[in-house]
Amino acid sequence: DKTLPQTEWFDGGKFPNAVFTSTNIAQDGAAYKINGDLQLKDKKIPISFPATITIQGSQAQASGTFVLKRDDFNIGMSSDPKFEWVSRDITVRFDLRATQKN
Repeated sequence: DKTLPQTEWFDGGKFPNAVFTSTNIAQDGAAYKINGDLQLKDKKIPISFPATITIQGSQAQASGTFVLKRDDFNIGMSSDPKFEWVSRDITVRFDLRATQKN
Protein backbone atom coordinates (compact mmCIF):
# COMPACT_ATOMS: atom_id res chain seq x y z
CA ASP A 1 0.00 0.00 0.00
CA LYS A 2 2.89 2.39 0.69
CA THR A 3 5.02 1.36 -2.30
CA LEU A 4 2.56 1.57 -5.22
CA PRO A 5 1.82 5.34 -4.91
CA GLN A 6 5.58 6.14 -5.01
CA THR A 7 7.11 7.89 -8.03
CA GLU A 8 8.81 4.76 -9.35
CA TRP A 9 5.59 2.79 -9.36
CA PHE A 10 2.28 4.56 -10.14
CA ASP A 11 3.21 8.08 -8.94
CA GLY A 12 -0.37 8.68 -7.80
CA GLY A 13 0.32 12.26 -6.75
CA LYS A 14 1.35 13.29 -10.26
CA PHE A 15 -0.73 10.76 -12.24
CA PRO A 16 -3.92 10.03 -10.26
CA ASN A 17 -5.72 8.40 -13.22
CA ALA A 18 -5.16 5.65 -15.73
CA VAL A 19 -6.90 6.50 -19.01
CA PHE A 20 -8.13 4.13 -21.71
CA THR A 21 -9.39 5.65 -24.96
CA SER A 22 -11.03 3.27 -27.42
CA THR A 23 -10.25 3.73 -31.09
CA ASN A 24 -12.36 0.86 -32.42
CA ILE A 25 -14.87 -1.68 -31.12
CA ALA A 26 -15.75 -4.51 -33.52
CA GLN A 27 -17.98 -7.54 -33.10
CA ASP A 28 -15.97 -10.76 -33.27
CA GLY A 29 -18.50 -13.61 -33.27
CA ALA A 30 -20.36 -13.55 -29.95
CA ALA A 31 -17.73 -11.31 -28.36
CA TYR A 32 -16.20 -7.96 -29.24
CA LYS A 33 -12.63 -6.86 -29.92
CA ILE A 34 -11.69 -3.53 -28.40
CA ASN A 35 -8.72 -1.51 -29.64
CA GLY A 36 -7.43 1.65 -28.04
CA ASP A 37 -4.71 3.44 -26.12
CA LEU A 38 -3.92 2.88 -22.45
CA GLN A 39 -2.13 5.69 -20.64
CA LEU A 40 -0.42 5.03 -17.31
CA LYS A 41 1.79 7.76 -15.95
CA ASP A 42 3.35 9.50 -18.96
CA LYS A 43 3.27 6.48 -21.31
CA LYS A 44 0.51 5.79 -23.83
CA ILE A 45 0.52 2.35 -25.47
CA PRO A 46 -1.94 0.80 -27.95
CA ILE A 47 -3.70 -2.32 -26.66
CA SER A 48 -6.29 -4.75 -28.01
CA PHE A 49 -8.43 -7.22 -26.07
CA PRO A 50 -11.66 -9.23 -26.25
CA ALA A 51 -14.71 -8.19 -24.26
CA THR A 52 -18.28 -9.23 -23.63
CA ILE A 53 -20.82 -6.46 -24.16
CA THR A 54 -24.54 -6.66 -23.44
CA ILE A 55 -27.07 -3.90 -24.00
CA GLN A 56 -30.59 -3.93 -22.59
CA GLY A 57 -32.58 -0.77 -23.20
CA SER A 58 -30.57 2.16 -21.89
CA GLN A 59 -28.20 -0.08 -19.87
CA ALA A 60 -24.89 -1.44 -21.16
CA GLN A 61 -22.42 -3.74 -19.47
CA ALA A 62 -18.92 -4.63 -20.71
CA SER A 63 -16.40 -6.96 -19.12
CA GLY A 64 -13.08 -8.45 -20.08
CA THR A 65 -9.47 -9.08 -19.22
CA PHE A 66 -6.16 -7.97 -20.67
CA VAL A 67 -2.51 -8.26 -19.70
CA LEU A 68 -0.12 -5.33 -19.54
CA LYS A 69 3.64 -5.54 -19.21
CA ARG A 70 4.76 -3.23 -16.43
CA ASP A 71 8.13 -2.52 -18.07
CA ASP A 72 6.26 -1.05 -21.06
CA PHE A 73 5.06 1.65 -18.65
CA ASN A 74 8.31 1.85 -16.64
CA ILE A 75 6.52 0.78 -13.46
CA GLY A 76 8.75 -0.44 -10.63
CA MET A 77 11.79 -0.89 -12.82
CA SER A 78 14.33 0.61 -10.40
CA SER A 79 13.52 -1.53 -7.37
CA ASP A 80 12.43 -4.70 -9.22
CA PRO A 81 14.00 -4.74 -12.71
CA LYS A 82 14.17 -8.56 -12.84
CA PHE A 83 10.50 -9.03 -11.84
CA GLU A 84 11.46 -10.96 -8.70
CA TRP A 85 8.79 -9.39 -6.46
CA VAL A 86 6.13 -8.22 -8.89
CA SER A 87 5.38 -10.05 -12.12
CA ARG A 88 6.16 -8.46 -15.46
CA ASP A 89 2.70 -9.45 -16.71
CA ILE A 90 -0.13 -7.73 -14.84
CA THR A 91 -3.65 -9.03 -15.47
CA VAL A 92 -6.32 -6.32 -15.54
CA ARG A 93 -9.96 -7.33 -15.21
CA PHE A 94 -12.76 -4.85 -15.76
CA ASP A 95 -16.52 -4.71 -15.41
CA LEU A 96 -18.05 -1.52 -16.75
CA ARG A 97 -21.69 -0.49 -16.50
CA ALA A 98 -23.16 2.51 -18.29
CA THR A 99 -26.55 4.16 -18.62
CA GLN A 100 -27.51 6.13 -21.72
CA LYS A 101 -28.52 9.71 -21.03
CA ASN A 102 -31.69 11.03 -22.62
